[in-house]
Amino acid sequence: MISLSYLTFLVQASNIIIYPIKDSYVNSYEPEKNFGSQRNMECGTFYIPMTGLQQTEAYLYFDLNEISTDRSKVELYLDFYFVSEPVEFEIVSVVQEWEESLITWFNKPFQGETLLIFSVENDSEILIDISSFVSGNVLSICIDSPYFQDELVNITSREYDWEDYRPRLIINTIPSQINLLPVIIAIPFTIFSGSLMVWARKYKIKSCPKCGYENSAKGNYCYNCGAKSS
Repeated sequence: MISLSYLTFLVQASNIIIYPIKDSYVNSYEPEKNFGSQRNMECGTFYIPMTGLQQTEAYLYFDLNEISTDRSKVELYLDFYFVSEPVEFEIVSVVQEWEESLITWFNKPFQGETLLIFSVENDSEILIDISSFVSGNVLSICIDSPYFQDELVNITSREYDWEDYRPRLIINTIPSQINLLPVIIAIPFTIFSGSLMVWARKYKIKSCPKCGYENSAKGNYCYNCGAKSS
């Protein structure tokens, strides 16, 4: 007897990769300029002689409509470069719609709460666990350097030449369960059905041409009237 507790097993789904459908950055020094088509996103708060303090913010938007809500882990992949010293960043929720080809410093969308803070020490590819605040069908975020650190860094964008370095979400779905009980029941039923078909072919019934009595196919004479089978 097989215990019902052993009649299910887990199937681990493979990671699902989601690239942003739009990303860009905005620059306080060029407040009317759009950078949506750039292969990189700038981010940082820094000082430039003769021009003063400048700030840049990166924006990313992910569409999760095709992904199951059963997500065990969600990580954000980002590739940072031109990092000469440790820099602290924050990820902030974005609560207003925006367009990649139109966003500027002047019309940038409203921001919500700060979701998390992280730091980058040098040129590196990083994975940030954002599972705790990913819900619903859309993830719209801003990556910001929250205070003056005199550092301008670059992050590869979705237009970057090599796909492996583009920003993306790596989503691991909750493992699904497969119930083996129907399979276990079906196996003996299939064997029984096959055996019955073999028996029917071997011992099939035929009617006597004289009296109509149903006889086994193995007999040469009718068991009822004695007439010879055809």
